[in-house]
Amino acid sequence: MPKPCEPAMLKGVSNMKTVETSKRRIIVWCAAAAVLVALVVAGAAYGPELFAFFADGPRMQAWVDGQGVFAPLAMGALIVFQIVVAVLPGEPLELGAGYAFGFWEGTALCLMAGLVGTLIVVAVVRTLGMKAVELFFSREKIASMKWLQDSARFKLLMFVCFLIPGTPKDIMTYIAGLTNCPAWRIALITTVGRIPSIVSSTAMAGFAAAFGMILPLSGLAGCGQIQVTTVSGAPEGPTIAIGVGLAVYAAVVRREKKRERAAALSSARLALRERCDDDARLAA
Repeated sequence: MPKPCEPAMLKGVSNMKTVETSKRRIIVWCAAAAVLVALVVAGAAYGPELFAFFADGPRMQAWVDGQGVFAPLAMGALIVFQIVVAVLPGEPLELGAGYAFGFWEGTALCLMAGLVGTLIVVAVVRTLGMKAVELFFSREKIASMKWLQDSARFKLLMFVCFLIPGTPKDIMTYIAGLTNCPAWRIALITTVGRIPSIVSSTAMAGFAAAFGMILPLSGLAGCGQIQVTTVSGAPEGPTIAIGVGLAVYAAVVRREKKRERAAALSSARLALRERCDDDARLAA
């Protein structure tokens, strides 16, 4: 038989859970507010040159070198900022990290900063909802990613697309925040999926730095492409890899949309069949 004090105890536990939930919400809101303030401050500081700064590899590297012992933190902060401000190119930062810190340190720095940036994006999206996504992407662009957001194979597709070079990883990260997938799992998928791209960039840049080679960088808006040229100006492997990656990504998108249409048609046929069966039973 329940004791008289049990309802009060249950009420106390419920209140404690409510307080804990409120604390978590406050922390998330503070993180989102901090990110938004950082965006406003950065925009005011750099103005129209913000995009040019991220796309200009040598200029970015010179800025990082000027930070002295705080250079790793400065580069990490830049990478986190680039992931949150999704319209900025990311490849110049990966190449810059490899060039400035070498392969191993540059790779580790990119992966850790990518993990932090992804967690911030997910927290912001799940706090502000669709408004956060629409801040950086048009509604048409968001609608074009419904195949990923609504897919029953979301985690697998997300991982595969992150492995492919040249895919729109920034908007995928924001779209992932709109799903019910746990934040830690999204961060794990995106971090592991970024490894091939990061390793190829930091290895090439680290090799160039070790042998004193010039590594001019140029970011291309929208596509996230990066072109590395030699002294003769001939394009190197990354451009080809990105082109192949985009073709593979397009094939993945087409196949997934085809699967969705087939599933929707099958569901419609099943519903029609059940309705006909019901009508037949009623008529009998």
